Amino acid sequence: MKKIVAVIAMIMATVAAYAQSQDNVVEEQTIEYATEQLRCDDLVEISVYIPLRLTLVEGEDGYIEISYPVQERRYINFGIVDTKDGKMLIVGRNGNETTPKDTILSEDVPVYIKVSASHLRRILNRQDMILCIERNKFANDLQLCNTLALGVVSESITATDRIYIFNNGTMTCNVENWNTAHLEVYNNGYLYMHGTTTAKQVKQTCGSESISNIDLWVDCKHLSILSRGEGVLRYRGKADDVKISSRGKRCTIHTSELNRE
Repeated sequence: MKKIVAVIAMIMATVAAYAQSQDNVVEEQTIEYATEQLRCDDLVEISVYIPLRLTLVEGEDGYIEISYPVQERRYINFGIVDTKDGKMLIVGRNGNETTPKDTILSEDVPVYIKVSASHLRRILNRQDMILCIERNKFANDLQLCNTLALGVVSESITATDRIYIFNNGTMTCNVENWNTAHLEVYNNGYLYMHGTTTAKQVKQTCGSESISNIDLWVDCKHLSILSRGEGVLRYRGKADDVKISSRGKRCTIHTSELNRE
């Protein structure tokens, strides 16, 4: 357990460092970056397959700015594709090129993307990514999905109907407010998540391979917790109906601070 705490602490430190020094990263690395811009008025999904720093900003809908190391351009592929619900931005390796062994693209030298999209519904990360959210509102249903390493930094995220978090890797959520009607969290990796939610329906599911560090303030009608993994789950505030099922041998669930005046 101590090892896991150390891993989570390291990830949190990385996220904090990024939030404080994003503007200095490129300069410190002395890497030459180039910038391209795209337009997409109906962007609903972003899918990531390379190390990335993604910033979601306020502004004119459809604006996309991509900055990348000049010497890596031939190995990077990005573009807009159609889905049944709208448009998807894909950022990954160029399948027609063999990635060189001395590639500089990494967690320390990532691709940078800024996006303004009010209809965004889903972000899928399959690499090392920092997601910095500087806008408040998105589509009614927002999904944040991670299968490798993702750090989320934001003061507030709003999706009217539902916010769904899926983690099968290492994920830290430094988000103060989760504003939605239904907050659903599924973790089968390492998840750190603290904050406050307005959701009336809160559901937390931890798989058998999971280690979770959750501390949420709630004011909900229904709170459902199912844990098969390890970690500490702490819920505070108010909940009219609480259902708990714990099958994990080393999971501690704290709900004693609910419904206290």
